[in-house]
Amino acid sequence: RHTLKQYRGKVVVLHFWASWCQYCRGEIPKLIEMHHGSEQGVTVLAVSVDRDLSQLQAFVEQAAHPYVVIPDAHGESSLARAYDLRGIPVTYLLDPDGRIAYRFFGSADFLGAVQHLLARADASDT
Repeated sequence: RHTLKQYRGKVVVLHFWASWCQYCRGEIPKLIEMHHGSEQGVTVLAVSVDRDLSQLQAFVEQAAHPYVVIPDAHGESSLARAYDLRGIPVTYLLDPDGRIAYRFFGSADFLGAVQHLLARADASDT
């Protein structure tokens, strides 16, 4: 079980997607690039809204995602519900304090925003 509190102190890329969504699949290379930047204090959490968990599991195993994929069961504790999700893909960037710093709808170039958050976090550490 994952909670966002356990990632405090890091920039979090919180990405809502589904395995059947072509636009979402197009975001995967950016998420992989962000994951490989994890030594810089970035955590990628991909929250899947797939209803068919076996389809999601097969896709994740085939694609070998290096980052955390969280199935969102749409229950009372659903992240999609908490973030009032209305469509996918949607990407939230959370600052090291856990606050929403950016929100991107659809396909977006969020790499620059992540770098900006990292630079801002480094500046506040000095």
